Amino acid sequence: MSIELTKGERFNLSKETSDFSKIAIALGWQVSQTAQNCDIDASVFMLGADGRIPDEKYFIFYNNLTSPDGAVRHSGDSRNGQVEGDDETVYLDLSKINSAIQEIVFVVTLHEGQEKNQSFSQVTNAFIRLYNSETGNELVRYNLNQIFSQETALEFGRLYRKNGEWRFQAVGQGYNAGLQSFVDKYYVENAVDKSSNAGEKVDDAEVLRRFSDRVDKQLQEKAARESVANPVNADNLEADKDVDDSVKDVDDSVSKNQEFAITAEEFLRRYNQGERDFTGINLAGVDLSGKTLEYPISFSQANLSNANLSNAKLVKANLIGANLQGANLKSTNLQQADLIQANFSGAN
Repeated sequence: MSIELTKGERFNLSKETSDFSKIAIALGWQVSQTAQNCDIDASVFMLGADGRIPDEKYFIFYNNLTSPDGAVRHSGDSRNGQVEGDDETVYLDLSKINSAIQEIVFVVTLHEGQEKNQSFSQVTNAFIRLYNSETGNELVRYNLNQIFSQETALEFGRLYRKNGEWRFQAVGQGYNAGLQSFVDKYYVENAVDKSSNAGEKVDDAEVLRRFSDRVDKQLQEKAARESVANPVNADNLEADKDVDDSVKDVDDSVSKNQEFAITAEEFLRRYNQGERDFTGINLAGVDLSGKTLEYPISFSQANLSNANLSNAKLVKANLIGANLQGANLKSTNLQQADLIQANFSGAN
C-alpha cells in the first residue's frame, strides 16, 4: 500500500520495506494547453557529505544518463508531458551507490523557462513517486499541490543516508531561476566555468552543454590512460588466459563501485556514529594502525590497498573479496576473520 506524503514529510525505506535495494523514482506532469512548447527536464545531483557533487559525472541528466558507479540510470528526456502517468524515471540500485554519496537530489526545471516567460503555474498534476522496480509496487508518492506563479525550477524530492539507513523526503521547493541555480548550489569546484561577466545569464542548454563536454573529455582521457596502461597485444591476451578467474572476479568487484578514497578521519567519524557496513568502500592508503574495530564489521569487497593496519584488531571482520594488496598487516589481529578471496598480494 502506497503512502502519500505532504511537503517536508519523510519516509524511511530501511524500516518500512524489507527489500528496497532496487527502486525507481518516477516523475510525472502535464502542461496546460497554453504552454504546448513547454519542455520539462528532470535531473539528479548525487552529493557527498559536503553537499556537493564529487565529480561532474555525478550530475545525471538527459545527456549523462548513468552515474559512474552504475547505481543511477536516467530514462531520458520526455519533452512535452502529454502522456498520463510517468514522464521521466530514474532507476537506482542502492547497493551499488558509491560510499562517498550521502544524498541524491531530484530536480525538475523548465528548459529556458525564464526566456520563454513560462513557469510551473502552467504545469498541472505534477508528482514524484518511489516504487520497487522489481515488483512495480509503489511505496510512496508526493503530489505537488502548491501553486507556483513564477518559479521555473523545482527541487522535488531527495534520498539521503542517515545512521546507515536510506530515507526519502518530499521537498517541493520552487525557485525563480534556471538549472544554473542548482549547479551553483551543488557544483564541484570548476565543474562549470563561470562567465567573466557576473551578470551574464547562462541558459539551461549552455549549462548542460558545458557539463556534457567535460564529462566526454574525462571519459576520453580515462580511455586513453587505460589504453596506455593496458596495451592490447597477443602476449597480454595469452597472459589473461592464465589468470585465475576467482582473482579476476575479486579485482573487478573491488574496482566497479569505488571512485573516491575516504580518509581515516571520515571513516572513524562514520564508525563512531554506529556504521558497521563498509561493503565496497574505498580506503586505499588509509591509516588505521592500532585501531580496534568491533564485531560485527564488514569490509567485503572493500579496497584496503596500501592501508596501514599494523597492530589493528579486526577480530571476526568480514573481509570477503577485499583488496589488501600492499597493505601493512604487521601484528594485525585477524582472528576468526572471513578472508575468502581476499587479495593479499604484496602485503606485509
